[in-house]
Amino acid sequence: MSATYPIHPAANLFPMLPDDEFERLKEDIATNDLQEAIVLYKGQIVDGRNRYKACKELGRHISVEELEDDHDPVAFVISANLYRRQLKQSQKAMCAARMAGLPHGVHGKEVPIGTSSAESAAELFGVGRRAVFRALDVLRKGCTELIRLCDLGKVSVSLASEFVEAFPSKQKQAPIAKRGRKVIKEALGKDQATATTKATDPKESVILQLEKACTGQDVESVVADVERWLESHDDRPVLERFNSLWAVAGETDRDAIRAMVIE
Repeated sequence: MSATYPIHPAANLFPMLPDDEFERLKEDIATNDLQEAIVLYKGQIVDGRNRYKACKELGRHISVEELEDDHDPVAFVISANLYRRQLKQSQKAMCAARMAGLPHGVHGKEVPIGTSSAESAAELFGVGRRAVFRALDVLRKGCTELIRLCDLGKVSVSLASEFVEAFPSKQKQAPIAKRGRKVIKEALGKDQATATTKATDPKESVILQLEKACTGQDVESVVADVERWLESHDDRPVLERFNSLWAVAGETDRDAIRAMVIE
């Protein structure tokens, strides 16, 4: 019987693999055995939750290696996952929100390592502060299914945050969230026709401008980055500031902005 290990809180900063990716991982382990050891910190898993789960389900031997006590488990988890996992901006915002909410003790030190605030977490994960605050709203007020959709990148944190404000009861959220992003948008009256007519809000205008620039792409993941740029500049209206950014961007920069929204 394979050994059982608890999960370190820091490991839960990042979402588990989607079902289809997990099944592929499980099939690979069934065929080729576990190729990469599970990493423990003081007996708790800090890297390899998906591999561990697959081995448990298959009844396979679990190879482990221990992280030295002087390592920071949070820093290790981020280093091991941030660039290895292909995460959307909203998924990164959820990770940053969990980072901001971590208790001090999980850092393995008497004092936190300086990444516990929402602002620091946003900078670390490369997302806007507003996106992190929205993700915190989702984690605090959202039902389990809604949080899962955000973790999987199927619903943006901006949409989810608006949803939890409109439907404060988790019991009312759950049956809607279980039906997915389209039904959530319908519940908020955000079909394509209403989205076009509600473009008087400056932020909505930014989104529509991005849609025009990146025809056919999902633009939600780039909004937080545009907002972050806007926050560092003057107080002109939001759309005017974005237009200024777009106007001075060279083709390389514009291509980079477009690339940001290709998931």
